[in-house]
Amino acid sequence: SFDSISGINNVRVRIYRPIDAKYWDGSISAWTLTEAWNIATGTNNWSYSVSSSAWTSGYYWVNSRSQDNAGNYESGFSTTVFYVTQPATKLVLVVPGETFNSGSPKSGSPIAQTAGVSFMVTVYSVDSSYYLVPTTVTVSINTSDNFDSEPAAKPLIAGSTTFALTLITAGNTQISANSVGLSSDTAIVSVVPDVATKLQILVPGETAVPGSSTGKSGTPINQVVGSTFTITVSGVDDYWNLSSAAVATVEIVSSGPISAVSPKPLVSGITTFDIVFNSTGAWSLVANDTDASPLNSSTSSVVSIILGAPPAAPSGFSGVSQSSTSIKWSWIDNATNEDGYRLKSDTNGIIVSLPANTTGYLETNLLVNTKYSRRVEVYSSAGASTTTLISVYTLANPPINLICPTKTFNSAQLIWSANSNPAGTLYKIIRSTDGIVYTSIAIISTTTYSDSGLVQLTTYYYKISALNGDGLATAAVEIIVITPESIVAGPIAGKVTQSDGTPITGVTVQLYDSGGTKLYEVYTSTDGSYQFANVADGIYKLVCIWVANDIESSVYKDSIPENSFDIWFTLEVKYQLAEVSGNIALIPKIRENIRRSVSRSNNSDLPYVELLQRGKVIARVYTDEQGNYVIPNLLPGKYSLQAYNGLQMSRPRDISVSEGSRLNVSFAWALGISDEDVYAYPNPTKIGSITIRYATPNPNHSAELKIYNIAAELVKSVNKDSFQQSGIVYKYDWQLDNDGGEKVASGVYIYLLKLKELSTGEEKVIKKKLAIIK
Repeated sequence: SFDSISGINNVRVRIYRPIDAKYWDGSISAWTLTEAWNIATGTNNWSYSVSSSAWTSGYYWVNSRSQDNAGNYESGFSTTVFYVTQPATKLVLVVPGETFNSGSPKSGSPIAQTAGVSFMVTVYSVDSSYYLVPTTVTVSINTSDNFDSEPAAKPLIAGSTTFALTLITAGNTQISANSVGLSSDTAIVSVVPDVATKLQILVPGETAVPGSSTGKSGTPINQVVGSTFTITVSGVDDYWNLSSAAVATVEIVSSGPISAVSPKPLVSGITTFDIVFNSTGAWSLVANDTDASPLNSSTSSVVSIILGAPPAAPSGFSGVSQSSTSIKWSWIDNATNEDGYRLKSDTNGIIVSLPANTTGYLETNLLVNTKYSRRVEVYSSAGASTTTLISVYTLANPPINLICPTKTFNSAQLIWSANSNPAGTLYKIIRSTDGIVYTSIAIISTTTYSDSGLVQLTTYYYKISALNGDGLATAAVEIIVITPESIVAGPIAGKVTQSDGTPITGVTVQLYDSGGTKLYEVYTSTDGSYQFANVADGIYKLVCIWVANDIESSVYKDSIPENSFDIWFTLEVKYQLAEVSGNIALIPKIRENIRRSVSRSNNSDLPYVELLQRGKVIARVYTDEQGNYVIPNLLPGKYSLQAYNGLQMSRPRDISVSEGSRLNVSFAWALGISDEDVYAYPNPTKIGSITIRYATPNPNHSAELKIYNIAAELVKSVNKDSFQQSGIVYKYDWQLDNDGGEKVASGVYIYLLKLKELSTGEEKVIKKKLAIIK
């Protein structure tokens, strides 16, 4: 307005920026701390325009005042506030419960919405400082609800617009506002179910899908006739959202035959039912609300009821005899759908039928020690599965009435009763001499046993048990037998070993009578055994003497009666025993004698090797057909060896053996020939030939025959190869020719036979005469 007297001369404006308390000075186009009034343009309407990069978005205060033509300023001035904006950068989505704030982010919390009930949302375009910018961009609304109908996109009017939304799926739903060129904004709204209006049935294989047209997804799984499966019934709103506040008493009606199902109330809007169909087919179920104000009924998808797979076969089937008349059968239950079990015989007959989940059965009233073959079968309406056939014997009865009617110093007869055990039942007999450590001595099928080889004046403990066909023993019947003293001549025998049980060869064992007189002396064989045969009735003492590394040691045992067979000496020594072996050259006749011999023991005609110690023979071993011999298990020390080749004894060989040594020893023999062993026949000869022979038991020699005339001229010379051998006899048939093949004249001739032992070099020369008459 203007003064009516003087008129308006000009209008000035003052622009103040409160953010930093500065004024706009248009004359210098800058903000200053000094107040500045800028001249507006116009007459009746005035305006002031400015364009400068010095202006930023934010609030500004504008004051205006006029000056009349007389130079007077208006006593008052008007004030207004305006906002300078930047270009729009984003959208702000405001849902119920939230408030749009110019210059700051929205405030408040989204209010829960009800499924199926419409509500409004508002969208604003703002700059980076959240000041409203009046744009007209097109905005679309999108939600995370897969089943709602989203509104059509539309433009903003003066920077804002509203949309009507109807969400139908309960839960947290994200709503977003989107536009090209501006940042989107979102809000999370909780959607709660509406009031329940109907029931929903879910069968196995189906899953609830609230908000969808059918409220569920999936394909019903086939069910097995007679087997239980579970269905779920829920109270839901029009959009299939579960309503936990739903109240209903639900009954189930089926289109097919099912086992009875009792009505049940909803609990927190939901309940389940166990369903069993009794026949195959394609059936559906209906859930009804029986309350006064019922929810709408629901019909399930069609469920196929089929015959299922046979139950899984049991495993680990076994039988254990419990007594002579019972067997416990056991197995592992692997089935989950069985109707029961059957125990069957080997002919497939049913022994007993058992309920489901059974894992064992005690079969009774069986026969003693009898084999029973069984299998176990699990069954259902879908079929049966079975185990393999196994066989188990019942236990035998313990034998009874064990007696010893007769006994001698070295034997005992045992007799017992079978106690109703069937024929063929085996009985195991064990024996002990201390009642603690027992040894099995027999398994027989009779009820009598004669135990021999016992030791006189010894206590024997016997236990006899019956074995069933599986080898399981019963409790044993027991008896104690004391052998009487021997009164007849018999052997005393035993063995000598090291502490580790290794037998020792060549140990001296001496037998003394009760008066201390030495009666006999023997030596252990290569297996460590010794024996005194046919010892008269009496009590004796045994002394065991051994020499190791030239040190003699001895132990003894006394109070030993005749007919004692197990008198062992276990020496407290543990050497690595030595062995001596080798070969003796044998003539064919001796080899044949070995082949034909029934026993080599103590047969002085067969080849052997003797072991001597301190001038005594302590061991003798016989050779095989090839002349091989072995003397094992020798203590370390000095020995002598001599061999007999079936014809003559060798020269002795002294040896020294160390622990664990293996010596190979050969022998040398004398030529063993005398003048009488060499002669010619017929002598004189008139038949055109003459035989010169010699005999020696030593085959290991060379021979040379030379024949001279009376003038000492060599006529004929031959070696051993020209002689024919027969046993120990060697013959040469001379055809009365010289070395040139010419016949010799009548007369007297001298023949000279020279033998040489190949091992020792021993030589023997024999000279004799022969006569030729023509």
